[in-house]
Amino acid sequence: MQNMISKEGGAVIIGNITWTKSYSASDNGSILGGADLQNIQSDITTVVNGGLSNSNLASDAAVVESKLAFNTSTGHTHNGTDAKSIIVKHYRKGCLIKAGTTAASNIKVTPGVLDIGGTLLVSTADSTDLNLAGADWVNGSEPTDGPVYVYAYNNSGSVGYKLSTEPPDLSDASDNTAEFPLRYQKYSSTYYRLVGIAHNRTDLMADMFNQFDSCPFATGSFTADGNDETVYLGWTPSLVEWVLCSDATPANAEAVDAWGLVQRYSFNTAAPNPQNLYFNRVIATNGPTHATSANGTVNSLYNLNAQTTAQAGSFTLDAPTNTQVVVWWAWSYMGAS
Repeated sequence: MQNMISKEGGAVIIGNITWTKSYSASDNGSILGGADLQNIQSDITTVVNGGLSNSNLASDAAVVESKLAFNTSTGHTHNGTDAKSIIVKHYRKGCLIKAGTTAASNIKVTPGVLDIGGTLLVSTADSTDLNLAGADWVNGSEPTDGPVYVYAYNNSGSVGYKLSTEPPDLSDASDNTAEFPLRYQKYSSTYYRLVGIAHNRTDLMADMFNQFDSCPFATGSFTADGNDETVYLGWTPSLVEWVLCSDATPANAEAVDAWGLVQRYSFNTAAPNPQNLYFNRVIATNGPTHATSANGTVNSLYNLNAQTTAQAGSFTLDAPTNTQVVVWWAWSYMGAS
């Protein structure tokens, strides 16, 4: 193997060429015959006329891109197969959670594109059902009354999904925790990205499927059971509004029992506390009021919880009246902790 170097604009183009015969000092005085010249000619022709391979290029060849012709129909697509996929940090399109084939016990995830640890993964069909009573848990098991976290992971180049009872505590797939909202959880060295949160109260509550970071807005409804109800958003809630309907079957011309709004003030828990910015409207009693929300005040909203490495962002309604429907909506500054 000897070097054959050509320069254009100072850039090394060809670094190596293999000769049929390597001449040395021992060949001094030898006469080159036709066969020898033919070998040299053939070796050069093989490389120059379509035989140039990666091994012929020097590591510092620096061939400028403008001299390369890219095939726009059969060229590489940067999909992670014939070229490294394009990195779009935290990119997500679709991949929304929804009720599965058996709505009370299964979850599906819609098609979409998702960045997981720097690789864009594409799915073109709904996922298979994730069975809450089956083997689709990477951590924990079906809660009687609580959140179900739906995670996506890189399953050998395809998008896979698992369930967990644990919220994310990592910003990315490099174990960072500074960037909010937190998106990742790690199990057995595999990184899982949160795509949604479902609430399970014996059975799945289909109107309590939150899509986490696809949008800074979430909404839902549920029928109260008389107990405190914590709604898990994943991200830190900045503003929450809710309405308590007068019964289990809201109808035209029926008044609501209560309405409330809480603003998270400057993302702090220092004064004024979130409770101090609580407004409540109880139609049947005293009309619009400013009230202090505290645990033990039935049909009030308290505990506006920020997302941390130890908990998911959430809010809690204090014992909404049993059998009555609650409608809620929440908004977040997604980057706020």
